[in-house]
Amino acid sequence: MQPSSLNPAFLSTITQLSGGPWNFGDRVLLVGDAAHAITPFYGMGMNVGFEDCTMLMDLLRKNRFDFEKTFRSFTDLRKPDTDAMTELSFKNFQSLEESPDPAYHTKWLLERRIAKLFPTCWTPTYVMIAFSHLPLREVPEIKEREERILHSLIRKHPDILSVADGALTELVKAEVGEELYLPSDLEYNASNVR
Repeated sequence: MQPSSLNPAFLSTITQLSGGPWNFGDRVLLVGDAAHAITPFYGMGMNVGFEDCTMLMDLLRKNRFDFEKTFRSFTDLRKPDTDAMTELSFKNFQSLEESPDPAYHTKWLLERRIAKLFPTCWTPTYVMIAFSHLPLREVPEIKEREERILHSLIRKHPDILSVADGALTELVKAEVGEELYLPSDLEYNASNVR
């Protein structure tokens, strides 16, 4: 079907929603897509909604089922993570547009090799999002650091995919120095896997 033959009445845009507050006193609280609809480019919308429910129940118990106190604090505690997921999902859409590019494929393969060589301190973004308990608000900063490292390695070593694992390990260590081992934000290893 040609784009010119598509009926505009059946086309829609994909939107994101990020606002607040999510509550009206102690009577109404929005969760899930009603509070923070995200684009579907990680397929995590429902999971983020389930996380809302888990956090809501934890807060209700902690606050002895004081709905007003719980509802007021829920948005403040939850919004940084949902805003991060919104940003990550949209950026993933942008990277999907780049996926036919050979440079994207090189970066993707290199990222996975590094993750195998450094499994406790390097994790692909999707794994951080879908299979860890790392707060979503921390993922964009880690993703940006890993992207910076990947781009630098590829720029400095165009044939990096043909380098043996031992040599690649040394190249990565030389590139990142101590940055790879910062425990404050890179301890999302097997003990944090969902």
